[in-house]
Formats: sequence, structure tokens, C-alpha cells
Amino acid sequence: APDRSPYTDGPYLLFLLSMVLISVPFLQYFSTIPIFYSAVHGLSEQWIGTLLGANGMLIFLMEMPLIKYCEDKAIDRFRIMRFSVLLIALSFVVLNVFPMLAFLWVGMAFMTVGEMLNFPFMNRFAYDRSDHGPPGAYMALFTISWSVAHIFGHTLGLNLIAQFGYEITWWFFAGLLIFAVGLLYLTASSVASAAPTPGGIGAVEAALTAALTGVVLVTLDYFIRRTREANRLLRIEQEKAENLLLNILPKEIAAILKNENRTIADQFENASILFADLVDFTPLTARLAPAEMVDLLNRLFS
Repeated sequence: APDRSPYTDGPYLLFLLSMVLISVPFLQYFSTIPIFYSAVHGLSEQWIGTLLGANGMLIFLMEMPLIKYCEDKAIDRFRIMRFSVLLIALSFVVLNVFPMLAFLWVGMAFMTVGEMLNFPFMNRFAYDRSDHGPPGAYMALFTISWSVAHIFGHTLGLNLIAQFGYEITWWFFAGLLIFAVGLLYLTASSVASAAPTPGGIGAVEAALTAALTGVVLVTLDYFIRRTREANRLLRIEQEKAENLLLNILPKEIAAILKNENRTIADQFENASILFADLVDFTPLTARLAPAEMVDLLNRLFS
């Protein structure tokens, strides 16, 4: 119906959800991934700028010919969008599987081609879908979904890195993109007509989706288990360090050292000092084994 609200258009809302899930990982290339380039690979600002500049250069040189090729071949737009999302997911996989400088360029290339294929056709679908109701409302909601990704994307990436590190974060975003591919499948099914449409699920596309999904799930499970084990070992070491501190210092002093950053000094108006000596201590040390002597001193002073 021409007056249909976009808020009641189920396939369009599903499409917008996939848009958000795609945009959040994509935005990492302009927020957390430059930090990754510097912190993990030691790239200077100049090299980071060169990598990001390559994204713009490739888009300038290739996007229009690539889009024209896809349109001339009449490739199904949902197939293009799904394949583009797989390329962006693959760019995150490359960052983890091949942690070498040369593959940073490969990852950037995958992401750039995915970007060139994805956003023009997502815009085209939103524009065509706006014929189902008020065009302004449809396109406004499309723009809002991009803004929602901006609101949560950068903060989510930074918090995941702080909590789990870069590897698990990249696997998480790769998994999020795989999930978005599934949403695009559902969207395509919900808008498809009864007549067969060209460009169904290709064998290469299906194999790549299955392979990436398997790799992401298995690796994510491995890193989650490894993180839990590392946290468990860390707690054990912290308990050991705390017990050692309590063996050396009084509990009150140990608590100040752990929780406060100040000079430890207390004033007492009156104090008594006791000097004590053990009778025949020196001959006693000659008769007792070292362990026995320490046990004796523990019983006397602990």
C-alpha cells in the first residue's frame, strides 16, 4: 500500500537490523583498527594514514566500474550484499589468522571491496522499498539505522578490546557479520515473489559462508575458553601474592599498599619498645635443623 508505514514493514525492519549489524564492524576500520595498527603492529601515523588513504583511493578508482559491471550482469542485489558482507567478515579473519604487516593491506582490500559492493546496493534497496509508503519516512529510518551504528559501534569496539583483547574482538565482529548475512537471506526470502529470481545462493558463496561460520564459531569458542582459563590462573596468582604480602606485613599495612598510593607513616604520642633475646639461641641453632628453627620462631612470634 502506498501509505504503509515503514514501522509495519517487516522485511524492511529486518533489512535495517542487518544494516546496523554490518555498520558496527565496518566502523571499526575508522576507530579501533587504527589503534590496533599502532599498538600491535607498531605502525606510525603516516603508515596508518596511508592504509586508510588506500581505502579512499580504491573507491575512487574502482567503485563506479564495479557497480556498473554488477548492474550490466543483472546480478541479484541481495546476492551482492551477502557477498560483500562476507568480504568484510573475511577482512577481520585475516587480521587474526595472518598477523603480518603485509596482510593488513589484504584486510583493507577485502573491507574496501566489501564496502564498495555493499552500501550502494543497500541504499538502492532502501530507495526502492520506499515506494511501499512515505518515501521520506523510509529513507529517514534508513539514515537513523546508520546513526544507531555510530552511537554504539565505537564504544562497543573499545569496550570489547579492553575486556577481551583484539583477537576475540575481531572474531566477535566477524561472527556478527556472518549473522548479518543470515538476516539478509531472511530479508531476501521475505521480499521474493513467487516467480523464481536470478542469482540464488551460489555454490562458492554458500561454501564461503559455511567455512567462515565454522572458523568463527570454533575459534571464538577456543578464545573464550582460553580467556576464562587465563582469568582463573590470574586469580590464583593474585591470591598467592596477597598471602605472601600478609606473611610479611600486618593486615592493615598490606591493605594500604594494595588500595592506596601514599606514604605510610603513623604518629604515636607514647610508645614502648621491648628488646627480647632467646637464652642460648646461638647453641640452639647449631643443634636444630633450619626447618625446625623456623618452626620454633613461628610458634614464638606468629
